[in-house]
Amino acid sequence: MPKIVVGRVHGEASLLADLGRAQWAAARLHHVVRDRHSQLDGRRDNDLFGETLGSAIAALRAMAESTDRPEFVRWCDEIGRPANERRNGLVHSIAFTASDREQALRGSTPTRPPRYTSNEILDVADELVAANRSIPDV
Repeated sequence: MPKIVVGRVHGEASLLADLGRAQWAAARLHHVVRDRHSQLDGRRDNDLFGETLGSAIAALRAMAESTDRPEFVRWCDEIGRPANERRNGLVHSIAFTASDREQALRGSTPTRPPRYTSNEILDVADELVAANRSIPDV
């Protein structure tokens, strides 16, 4: 596996590329959550730009409850929050040198993977993309 240097950070090329895909998917999800919140609110709201993805999902859920949109409440509870939790697990993972001498990531809690493989990182990205695609239309 080719190694690359980004600035002064050494890492596995595929691991860094996969992390980038997951982050991009999270950024896109944040964008659509902000848009749906604004649509439900009836005005363009830039306040959520400064919020985390989790806070934006919580704001969308609150707006959905206040506007009687149960499909959005359901999406937040069953799809949006779980996708964000998996993203948080990846983002807050811990870098280490594995026994195979490769740079790796492990979950920061016992419920998270002992080592994130490329496929596990891409699974997180896929879940974020699926959440983006499944959010209800207004």
